[in-house]
Amino acid sequence: MKIGYPCINTTLDCSSARSFRLASYSEIRLIETVGANLACLEKIIDYNKTKNILFFRITSNLVPFASHPICKTDWVKFFRSDFENVGKKIRRYNMRVSMHPDQFVLLNSPKREVVDNSIAELEYHAKILDLMNLDRSAKIQIHVGGVYGEKEAAVSRFVDEYKGLSSEISDRLVIENDERLYSLADCLSIHHATNIPILLDVFHHSILDGGIDGFFLLFNLILCFGFNQCAHGNNNTFDSHNFNGFPWFNNLIVVRKGFPVVTVDSYSPGSFNGINFFNYFSRTANHPVNIGFYLVFLLHSFKQRF
Repeated sequence: MKIGYPCINTTLDCSSARSFRLASYSEIRLIETVGANLACLEKIIDYNKTKNILFFRITSNLVPFASHPICKTDWVKFFRSDFENVGKKIRRYNMRVSMHPDQFVLLNSPKREVVDNSIAELEYHAKILDLMNLDRSAKIQIHVGGVYGEKEAAVSRFVDEYKGLSSEISDRLVIENDERLYSLADCLSIHHATNIPILLDVFHHSILDGGIDGFFLLFNLILCFGFNQCAHGNNNTFDSHNFNGFPWFNNLIVVRKGFPVVTVDSYSPGSFNGINFFNYFSRTANHPVNIGFYLVFLLHSFKQRF
């Protein structure tokens, strides 16, 4: 089990997501900003290690406007060694990382321009993780997208676009259920057509469950740890990752070869202490998946401590 947080470290006096206005773009401005962002990211990784925080979601803003046509700077060549150094630390510390592009990434948009821009943004995210020499367990999570008045057609467009993606993107991509449009059941239908892994957001699922009972998810959580495969991942059988939760924890379901598996890798966006844990537990413990998560979490913590 790995606990961590997304993107922003509020303890350190730096940000890995510095940016600037498009109108202010220049090569010098880009190089200065990316250099500062990468230096801060390295500090965050080091800080996380000292606190035994082994999961981190890397900001999408490391390289401002990287997928925009205005960006002509060869930032890959300029910062290759910096990315490699960060990746070495992530691997040495046995950390798990992910990235989450903004909501404007819409592979199922009916507008070709939007889809092309989305693919360019995904290429940028994949390039970041590749430059760090991270294996395919470092994932890029996105939501399915819009409905556009006809969900079946929107799902079909997503499937078609996904099948046309490069392996650099598709090997890292996972889809996450949301609370308005695409439930876990919808994501499962896309998985069956594409074999794309699914990230389950329990909070979203509690609002839009798509008819899938929480006890089914709890069963898969128990089954997962019964096989003892999920916590560290085994690409031959399962593919497990850890991503975001709301507001304190997230349980995730990853589907491979039609077999759904729940893992409990998670993060806490802020200080992690007994009071916060109790406050969240008191509000969410009635969710079956969370009951299983807390039991496994406490057992894992006990095992680590003793």
